[in-house]
Amino acid sequence: GGGRGGGLRAGRGGRAGAAGGGARGGAEARAGVPACRARPVPLPASGMGRLRAAVAGAPDVPAAALVWGIRLGLLLVFVTPFIVTTGTVFPFVVGKALWSRSLIEIIAGMWVVLALRSPEYRPRRSRLLLLLGLYLGAVLLAAVLGVSFQRSFWGNFERMGGVFDLAHWIALAAILLFTVRSLAEWRWLVTANLGFGTAAGLLALAERFDLRVV
Repeated sequence: GGGRGGGLRAGRGGRAGAAGGGARGGAEARAGVPACRARPVPLPASGMGRLRAAVAGAPDVPAAALVWGIRLGLLLVFVTPFIVTTGTVFPFVVGKALWSRSLIEIIAGMWVVLALRSPEYRPRRSRLLLLLGLYLGAVLLAAVLGVSFQRSFWGNFERMGGVFDLAHWIALAAILLFTVRSLAEWRWLVTANLGFGTAAGLLALAERFDLRVV
C-alpha cells in the first residue's frame, strides 16, 4: 500500500512538473523568448564582404569629412599645370603626371570608403560614363592589338600618356558624377577650375613678354 501510494505521488509529481514546464515554455513562447539559443555559425565572407568589414572596423570618419577631402583633392588636381619638376628629364611633363595620378588615386580611395558607408554616393547609371567606358575599352583593345602593349599601356616619360593615364582621368570623371550632386557644387568646381586656368594663362603671358613673376 505504501509503495503504491509513493508511486502514485511520484507519478502525480512528474505530471505536475511536466505540466509546469509546458506552461513555462508556452509563456516564454508567448513572450517572444526563444526556447533554445544556438550560437550563430560565421559564414565565409566574400571579397566585398571583407572590404566592408575592414571599412566598418576602420576609425569612424564622418561622410562630410570624406566629401570635403575629395573636394580638397580636386582643388589640388587643378594645381597640376603649375607643377614643374626640375630633377626629371622632362620637367614639364613627368611631375604633372605623377602629381595628378597620385591625387586621383587618393581621391578614389576616399570615395570607396564614402560609397561603402553612404549609399547616396554609390555608383548609378550614367550614359556619359557608359560612353567613357566604351572609349576606354576601345583604347585598351587597340593597345592589346598594337605593336607594343607595354608602351601603349604605360606610355613614356616624354608624353606620360597611355591607357593607364586615361583610366585615371575617367575614374576622376566617375567620382565627380557620384559625389557632386547639386548645380551649386558644379558651379563651385567650374569657377575654381576657371580661376586656376586664368592664373596659368597670365603666367604664360608674363613669360611671353619676359616678365618675371616667380
